[in-house]
Formats: sequence, structure tokens, C-alpha cells
Amino acid sequence: MTQEPELVGTNQEQDKKEAETASGPVDGTNAYKKDDEIKSYLEKKKDDDGGGEDFSAEPKKSRKKMFVIIGAVVVLVLAVVAYLSYNKGQESFENGKVTVFVEAESEIESGAEVSLTIGYKNDNPVNLKDVRMEIFFPDNFIVSSSDKAIEKEGNVSFWRINKIAKNSTDKIRVFGKFIGNEGDVGNVKGVLKYKPSNFNSEFQAESQVPLAISSVPVDFVAKFPEGGVKNDVDTDIAFSLKNKSIRNFTFAKVDMQFPESFTFVSSDVVAVEKDEKNNKFTFEFSDFTTTKEMAVVVKGNFHSENDKESIKADIYLKEGEGDWIKYLEKSEETAVTRPGISIVQTINGAEDYVSGKNEDLEYKIEFENQSAGELRGLTLRNVLTGNYNLSTLKADKGTVKNNEIVWSAAKVPALAQLKPGEKGSVSFKVKVSDLFTIEKENDKNFILENKVTVNTADQEIINLTKSSKVRAFLYLETKGYFNDDGRIANGGAIPPKVGEKTYYTIHWSVRNLFNEVENIRIKSVLPKGVKWTGKYIDSKGKVVTGDEGVNVSLEAESETNTEIQVEDDSSDNTVQEINNINEERIYYDIDSNMVVWEIPKFKANDGILTSAKEIVFQIEVEPQVENVGKAMDIIDNITATGYDTFVQQNITNSGKKVSTELFDDYSISTEEAIVQGA
Repeated sequence: MTQEPELVGTNQEQDKKEAETASGPVDGTNAYKKDDEIKSYLEKKKDDDGGGEDFSAEPKKSRKKMFVIIGAVVVLVLAVVAYLSYNKGQESFENGKVTVFVEAESEIESGAEVSLTIGYKNDNPVNLKDVRMEIFFPDNFIVSSSDKAIEKEGNVSFWRINKIAKNSTDKIRVFGKFIGNEGDVGNVKGVLKYKPSNFNSEFQAESQVPLAISSVPVDFVAKFPEGGVKNDVDTDIAFSLKNKSIRNFTFAKVDMQFPESFTFVSSDVVAVEKDEKNNKFTFEFSDFTTTKEMAVVVKGNFHSENDKESIKADIYLKEGEGDWIKYLEKSEETAVTRPGISIVQTINGAEDYVSGKNEDLEYKIEFENQSAGELRGLTLRNVLTGNYNLSTLKADKGTVKNNEIVWSAAKVPALAQLKPGEKGSVSFKVKVSDLFTIEKENDKNFILENKVTVNTADQEIINLTKSSKVRAFLYLETKGYFNDDGRIANGGAIPPKVGEKTYYTIHWSVRNLFNEVENIRIKSVLPKGVKWTGKYIDSKGKVVTGDEGVNVSLEAESETNTEIQVEDDSSDNTVQEINNINEERIYYDIDSNMVVWEIPKFKANDGILTSAKEIVFQIEVEPQVENVGKAMDIIDNITATGYDTFVQQNITNSGKKVSTELFDDYSISTEEAIVQGA
């Protein structure tokens, strides 16, 4: 058999090389025909361009760099996506889509309850956080309630909301009263402070509406005489209050402020408060129901240098058990004209004089022609009203009949002919009664009045009433006993003897006449050789047999009391400071050897319509050599002081001294009162 050559194998190897060159290895080995072509192309391009990257040297490094570039691109894309997402979120919140609204009636009655609505609206698709609504009310707006809690920080009221959901709205209702005069306007303002949930910055929105008072529930009218008032002439000023609302008030009151030139004489309604020093008077009414009207007539006179004067009124109302609220301030003006003659009346040289019981008074009436013409044939008449002792009434050149004095032109030349600018005067003396009729609670606050009129033959030219208040009188009685009622046991030498001790009890009793008195102090500096034992009986009958809590220093004690200032009634008009007394007590000052009894207040006529207030205390007496052979004073220098709320002055009185004679202890003879030697 003939063997043929293996030509097939040779052709197969050639085909394999061609295939590897064209498309890579066919058997899995790393042959790079295509890469060679690319490499050849890039090298050729490098030669053509004069440069370019050489991939033939570091194929692995080039692949790594490509991955870095691709990663950077991915990071950049992600950053752009994140930024666009964030920016889209930011743009979803708009400040202008958060709004505040405030709703209220535009016109209201002063003091009537009103409803306010303050709210918000969030039209954003974003929640709001750290939210609160600050609410600003007008001055004189009183909040009574609200349907959601309102808190306060200082002067700022706010509604704590904390969080507002997206696309939501809510509101709060507030109820209250706006107090003021007709025409007053105030604003209600809401300020919403918040942060968007995707922000840390704070934003705010606000709104406000006005509240206007269109009416007040009460009206005040003052009526003066037609044509105004005459200077130095008694005149009636009528004023009225009217409830013109549909509301019922439990009380109404008016504070009347008269000018300094006005002298208050009387009123048909008793003033509940008087401040005559500042010319202020308060009148009060109850059951001030709808349509009700209250009226007061005040009598007085002006002594003014002005052509016009005004009075001011503050009107307060009270609803139910609530507080007093001022609803109205008003001022009324009147013309002041001068009569043909002016009068100035003084008592003991003073135009404003406070009298005391059993006191001598001298009145002087000076008159002057203020007209442009001569006045002829005048008659001057005085009429006295009050607790005068008319048996003591004496008038120089005047005719006295009962409580009336008349001066005529026949006896007083100035009354016969008084030229423009000329002056004249008359005078009289009278004594205040020593005894006043006191039978009931209203027998108090006594006033002495003298009404002066000047007439021609056919007309009255002027009338003027001069008033003088009567000050309170503290009646102090002091008694001493050796043999007392036994509640505090006395003893020792009788008669008293030098070098030995004798014990006595002292009784102080006090009565108050006429007016209310505050801050009463009764005190006595004990004589030499006399000491406080610490045993006493208070005004309620409690017996204290020790000295606990009663031996004090006045200087230290005064630090615990409140100081007030009052006008003294002495001639130099000095202002004295006194301590305000809050409770009744008796104590002893060691440093000054003084016994002091303090009482907060006496009603008018305490001790007259009621029993007298009394205390008892024991003293220890050790006579000195200089006391031998006579009765020894054992209590002296007793004074009682207080503040009279009616006359607004300090008052004072003194008590009699007590010696070993003991005029009130009939068991001790005159001989037993004489001090014996050692």
C-alpha cells in the first residue's frame, strides 16, 4: 500500500496562525492581533500628531487610571443628583405661604365682653417647628378667658403651638374687655414665630386689627348755675350719672376733683371718702342698673382769680363681685364772675381753721367793693349754725339776736358808703360748746358754720358760708390704788418710807369724742423712784403677772412699725412722723422709764356710746430723801395723741398726775400718803 504525504496537517497549522492573527487565539492563549492593529494605529497617529500617550509600555496602569476617571464621574453625578434633590426640597417652602389672621368687632362698648380670633394658615407642603403665636393686646384690655391656654413671659402673652403640620390651619379665641373712653382705639396683633422643618432659621408672620370704643355704658353731666358761678358766693353744683347700657352694675362711684379755689361746704349725698386737703370727694351708689340715674348736689364757693374754673370726674363701675373699673374721665368748665363785693372770712386769724370743744373763736369778716360804682346802704348779716355756746356771742357794733348778727350802715360807716376798691371789716367772738349731744352713731364729724350775706335795700349782693370742723377729743382719766380689786396684789410700806418699797396699781381709761381717731398712744414717763413691775391687765381683762415681752427699747420697737406723715395742727404747720399702729398693746421702755399704751383705732364716740377702754398696770415706788414729809408723785407727764381722720390733723390731750394721796382710793388717808424718813 502506497502512503500519501500528510499535507492536511501543514495546511491546518497555517490556517490556525491566520485565524489567531485575525481574531485572537482559538485555543485560549493570549494573542493580540486586534490590539496590535490598534497599537500600530496609535503609534502612527502619535507620529503624525507629534505626541500622544504611549499605551504600549504600561497597559495595566492605563486601565487603572480609566477606572479612577469613571469613579470620579459617578461621584460627580451622585453629587449633582443630591444637590438637585436638596434644592428641590428647599424650593418647596415659601415664607409667604404662612399667614396670620386676626378677627374682632370693629366697634365695641367700653367694658362689654368681646371675642377675638387669632389664627394661622400654613399652605406649604412642609411642617413647621418651634412655633408660638405672640399676642399683643391694647392697653386697658382685660383678658377673661380663652379656648386654648395662653402663657405669659413678662409683658408678652403667647399661645404655645410647637408644631404645625403642612397644609393646615388653626385658631385661638380670646374673650375679654376693652376699657376706655369713647373714641379710644387700640390694636390686637398676632405674631407667629416658627422654623420650617428643613431649615434652622426662624421666620415670622403677623397681622393686626383695630379695636375702637364707640360708646361707654355711663354718662356724666355737671350743671352749674346759668351764666356760671359768682366768685365768693355759695353756689350749687349738680352732677348726675346715668347707666345708658343694657348692663347692670352693682355699684357706681364718682371721684370729684375740685380746683384749689373751691371751698366745699356740704352735699346732699354723704361723701364716702374725703380728702379736703386736695379737694377730692368720692360719692358711691349701689344697684346702678340699666337706665338708672344718680344725682348729687354739692354746695360750695369759688375764690378764684381766673375767669374760668373746671371740675374733673373719674367714674368707676363694678359688675357683680368684680373689681372697680374706671370707665370715664370727664372735665366740666364754668365761667367765674365777680360779684359787686368780695368777702374774706377768718377764724382766729386763719381762713381754714379747725376748732376744739369749749374753744374761744374770733371771727373777722373783711369786705371789698369790686364793682366800678359806689355801693351805699349795705347790710351785713351773719347766721351761726352748729355747736356754738350762743350765750358767749358778742359782736362789736352788731346787733345780736339768738344765732344771728346784723351790722347796718348806721353803725358801720363802710357799709353806708363803699367806693370802688375800698374795704371794710366787722368782727365777733363766740365760744364752742363744751357739751355736745351724742346719742347715736351719726352724732359725729361736727361742723360749725357761719353764713354771711351782704344786701342793698333791694337785692342780695353776696352770700358766703364759712365752715370750721371740730376736732376729736381724747378724754384720758388716770386713777391710782393701793387697795385695788385684787387681780394684782399690792403691798409694802404704808405710809411710804425711804428705803422701802410700796406697790400701787394705776388705771388708765380713755374715751374718744366726735371723730374717728387712728394711731393712739398714751404714755407717761415715770417719776424718779418709780418703776414698772411687769404686771398688768389689758383692755380685755387678761391679767399678765410677768415681764415677758413688755420690757423693750422704743428705738428698736419703732423699726417694726410703718412710718406715715401727717399734717400737724400746731401754728408752725410742721409735718411730724408717727408710727402706724397695727395692734393694741402695752409695753415699758427701760431706757426712758416710760409706760406706753398703743391702740390702732377708735371709732367716733367710742367710750361714750360704749364702755371706756381701760388698762391697769402695777408700779413699784421707792421714795427718795427729797420726798420726805409730803405726798410723792407716782405717775405724771401723761399724754394721749392720735390722728383725727376727719380733720386730718394730729390731736393731743393730757391726763392729770397721781400722787400717793390716791384720791380715788378711799381706804388710804391723807396721813398715810405722806412719805416717812428712813
